[in-house]
Amino acid sequence: LGKLPQQVNDYLSTFNWERQVSSAKEKLTTFTKNYKITENDIQTALDNAKINLNEKLSQLQTYVI
Repeated sequence: LGKLPQQVNDYLSTFNWERQVSSAKEKLTTFTKNYKITENDIQTALDNAKINLNEKLSQLQTYVI
């Protein structure tokens, strides 16, 4: 259990974040062109996702400790 934080860190380091972000950007651009979604709609959704992610990370951190 003590090695879990390092293992998670190693996993995240090997995950190709740059490719994932680029792919997500392309998909988001296509999506917004096909549907009537504003930049404000996207910002609101991202803000909510950030809050949820931070809550889940906090819960995970509490669970691991």
